[in-house]
Amino acid sequence: MVRDAEGALRDRTDTPAPVRRLAETPAEGERNCLQTIQFVHQALIPPGGRHVHEVHVHPDAEELIVIVEGRGELTLEGEVYPVEKGDVAYVPPNADHVLRNPGPALLAALFINVPVGEGLRRLLVGESTEGH
Repeated sequence: MVRDAEGALRDRTDTPAPVRRLAETPAEGERNCLQTIQFVHQALIPPGGRHVHEVHVHPDAEELIVIVEGRGELTLEGEVYPVEKGDVAYVPPNADHVLRNPGPALLAALFINVPVGEGLRRLLVGESTEGH
């Protein structure tokens, strides 16, 4: 979800992001931590790039961002935090965020998205979580 010019959330499902999906639900059988992860993305962000086209939110999911290589800047709720290889950042539900690479070298990160609240309920009953 992204905010429009008026600040309202809109679905960005049809807008491609420069990420590679490594894992994504649905999951079969009994639930465990790996089966309730909504997705794991790998992003290779070039100098001057960002992981998505705009600041965005996950209204019903939390996210971990693992910096695998390089240095970057995570903007979270308007605050800018420097991140580097080995860092793990937590993005709570409904938090505006974007990962940028202002440096001269490649920035590599893993994004692990886990539904909470209504998102987890939809996942457990097999409803679509696309766009969230």
